[in-house]
Amino acid sequence: MELITENQAHGTKHLRFVQLKAFFNFCKNKFDLDIKNPCDSKILNKTYARQRPKQRENKPKESIDEIIFNTKNLRDRLLLELQARVGLRIGEVLRLRPIDIEGRKIIIRVPKAEKKKR
Repeated sequence: MELITENQAHGTKHLRFVQLKAFFNFCKNKFDLDIKNPCDSKILNKTYARQRPKQRENKPKESIDEIIFNTKNLRDRLLLELQARVGLRIGEVLRLRPIDIEGRKIIIRVPKAEKKKR
């Protein structure tokens, strides 16, 4: 297994291991073989286990305020303010139009999800 996945990413190694394990299980079940799947060892399962993504760390409020304060472009500053203070995603901020603003209030309209026909 190491030879065929020598310079591959861990995700690729995991995929190859899962495919090989499934192939052995298929052969074992299809031909009623009385053998143990060589991929069923705890060591191999641990070696080729899927890596869990690291949880992102939140930046301190002071550093976010500093980034916003140091932004010179008014448009960029407004984008950052809306993202940081209101919690809008970038796509939601970019979809805002002048009609959405009434005085000091911003009205966020969420369109209903359309059903896709297949």
